[in-house]
Amino acid sequence: MSYEESASPLAEDYYEVQEVRGKGRGLFCARPIVADTYLFDYGGERLSEQAFFERYPDGQGPYAARITGTTYIDGASEGCGLAPIMNHACESATVRKATQIFGPNTAIHFYALRDLAQGDELTCNYGAAYWSASDEPPIET
Repeated sequence: MSYEESASPLAEDYYEVQEVRGKGRGLFCARPIVADTYLFDYGGERLSEQAFFERYPDGQGPYAARITGTTYIDGASEGCGLAPIMNHACESATVRKATQIFGPNTAIHFYALRDLAQGDELTCNYGAAYWSASDEPPIET
């Protein structure tokens, strides 16, 4: 699947945060979004491999994502953006993540998997690495 990597992310007024029973907060569409639209990046503090393991000696940072062999983004830090607010879903995920490599500007982008209506929840499959770093059991949805 090809995406428009040079596009700008959608404005924050496309999203709203709501409470979700049993899950805490969730991210929802405030306006309709077309399939394959670039939504936003996974933000946070960039860490070298050494800094990552100093912060997470067991290698289990639940909101940390490796973007290259030796670079991580810690989504638990300030400036993490909207991505960590999304809840997990397996088969019913509405958002896809893709690592985009642009030299030193490697990032994790999120895209709409299908057309989304106002009120739809934005969900993403967190993957096995998240659940192995979490104190919670995997949620199968």
